[in-house]
Amino acid sequence: MNILAFSGVAIITAILSVMIKKTLPEYSVAINLAAGAILIFSFISAVSPAVFYIKSLMEKSGITSENEIILFKTLGICIITQFICDACKDAGENSIAAKVEMGGKFMVLLTAIPLFESIFKAAVNLMGNRI
Repeated sequence: MNILAFSGVAIITAILSVMIKKTLPEYSVAINLAAGAILIFSFISAVSPAVFYIKSLMEKSGITSENEIILFKTLGICIITQFICDACKDAGENSIAAKVEMGGKFMVLLTAIPLFESIFKAAVNLMGNRI
């Protein structure tokens, strides 16, 4: 799906959502969620060649597969968190959206702990184990 198709789906969804919101606001939220899911899955399938390219670059550079997994997990957490936050904001639940955003940040931090550990070990080795 190219950018024109993404834009078309987004514009049609926005117009449909605004038209329906006046009479059936609960359906407006459902339409937004469905369109958002369709767009995200389409985007992910369109971006997959770039992900494979990044993966091959990481293999060539000698980055461990553990760090690669951490990178892609944190990217997934960020995408899912952003989608859920936007859906909550569309439903008028800004308070819940803020909490989901905070939870996403903590999940990224927890997922990246092994990466911080390897960076710390590398720094200690560079200093000659003086700590």
